[in-house]
Amino acid sequence: MAKPNDKKRPGGSSEGISKAITPTKKNKPIANSPKSKPKHNGSARKHLPANAQEPPVPKPVSNEDISSNWKSFLQVAAASPAEPERRRARARGLARRGCSCPPPVWFDGVDPALLHDDRPPCSFCLKQRERERPAERPNEQEAPPAKPKARLPSHYIAMDCEMVGVGHSGQENMLARVSIVNSLCQPIYDKFVKPMERVTDYRTSVSGVRPKDLVNGESFEVVQKEVAALLKGRVLVGHAVYNDLRVLLLSHPKRHTRDTSSYKPFRRMFNGSIPSLKNLAHKILAVDIQKGEHDSVQDARATMQVYQTHRREWEAALAERHRQRSGRPA
Repeated sequence: MAKPNDKKRPGGSSEGISKAITPTKKNKPIANSPKSKPKHNGSARKHLPANAQEPPVPKPVSNEDISSNWKSFLQVAAASPAEPERRRARARGLARRGCSCPPPVWFDGVDPALLHDDRPPCSFCLKQRERERPAERPNEQEAPPAKPKARLPSHYIAMDCEMVGVGHSGQENMLARVSIVNSLCQPIYDKFVKPMERVTDYRTSVSGVRPKDLVNGESFEVVQKEVAALLKGRVLVGHAVYNDLRVLLLSHPKRHTRDTSSYKPFRRMFNGSIPSLKNLAHKILAVDIQKGEHDSVQDARATMQVYQTHRREWEAALAERHRQRSGRPA
């Protein structure tokens, strides 16, 4: 069967051929059709078949190729924000001040303790370190350590003395040590006393005093004056404190004296007998003292604590007795 376009027309065969090759409206390409646009992959490379592989990148052979690749890498690395901004700012600041040290070695995700930089510092950094180092004076001596603050005496003080034996067979008492504490049981005075006579019995098992303690002790006159100054205008607490005042050759007003051995409520605890300081501390404070050699500081502390347990009742009874004697109304 012959095609319509193959028929010859009377107007000549050229006209029929031109009409036959003229595209119809249906076959005319559309201007904005995606099929009309060539496909681009964003690069200047030529399109390759799907099953074709890209040619491998040629390796640098000559020194010129290597140097050109290295220069391009340095340009990319300088433009990349791989180093933290604070490090770059620090490097810029050091450069402005005159530091010519190379930048510090730095890697991501690496412990800084594993990085050892043995490069010597520049002259600018050396001068800066010398300025920051404290000046050393050859003849300058170290400052002595600060002395601890002195513990001040309070209105109520407790005293205890240790004695040694003098005279025939050591029967007579002589002062060997004086200890005084304040109301907080803090020692404010503690000194050994040089013997004025030959000591015949140091009574070490009880007094705790040894010959070497009295060699460098204070003279009796100095100790007597210092203790008298501490007692002036204060309330003295002690256990059988009249014995301590006797060896010191001092006296103290009775109204300003609190003797735990003569306090009647304490005597009632022991059926009217005079209690020892050891028994008082065990019964009232539940503390064992004087297990071996005596310590005058420990005994003075125990005396003050025993007094403070009954201080309110003790002072109230003294105030009532003073009111009755003066005849003042209640």
